[in-house]
Amino acid sequence: MASAFWVLSAIGFVAAAMSLWGILVPGDMWRQIAVVFAIVSGLGIVLFWGTWPAFNMLAALGVNIAVLVTQLWLHWPPQTMFGK
Repeated sequence: MASAFWVLSAIGFVAAAMSLWGILVPGDMWRQIAVVFAIVSGLGIVLFWGTWPAFNMLAALGVNIAVLVTQLWLHWPPQTMFGK
């Protein structure tokens, strides 16, 4: 079950990157996709704490928090820079 969260999160973050670059996914959706899959990833980490080495889980949780802070609070990078 933990692997399902990991695979789903990986696919989601790849989709967000593709959206940022304008490949296959509309370019204006990358922020929403990144936020949704940061939440999915964080939920998987919390639910399955201890499944993977602690450093890996803390690093992944840090990246998820960074995505959420930059997109929901700081609104970085500016909307005019990438996508509309």
